[in-house]
Amino acid sequence: MPKIRALIVDDYKIGIMVLSEMLQMIGEDFGVDFEISIADSGPEAIKEYELHQFELIFLDIRMPDGMDGLQVAREIRRREAIEDKPITKMIAYSAEIFVDTNGDIASSDLLKYKKNGFDYCLPKPVRKADLEKFFEKYKTHQI
Repeated sequence: MPKIRALIVDDYKIGIMVLSEMLQMIGEDFGVDFEISIADSGPEAIKEYELHQFELIFLDIRMPDGMDGLQVAREIRRREAIEDKPITKMIAYSAEIFVDTNGDIASSDLLKYKKNGFDYCLPKPVRKADLEKFFEKYKTHQI
């Protein structure tokens, strides 16, 4: 079974637990083993990024430690450029991300987060259906 290293960054422990469990379920459905690391702050996320190579990073946008998800994403992209590291797929997730009546992420949200270095975004709380839609696109290289 192929492995995917993922980092979940969220200051809310229950949010980490829920997303982690959903990723494990999705992994079973898609025949993938997720190896999940966690960070509960922006600085901790940067430290984890420096220590490990991740294929996916799920970043909560609002974190209280002075370094939010947008700042973390920009810093990771900056480091990728100067350190010649592989590009990591980054997914923003926030209660501020809206889904339209068709179940698609609002295009204005996608544009906003892509401008800040993200590859995709998910509404919070994350639903399994949204995560499946993301992973289907990820697997087929549409993201």
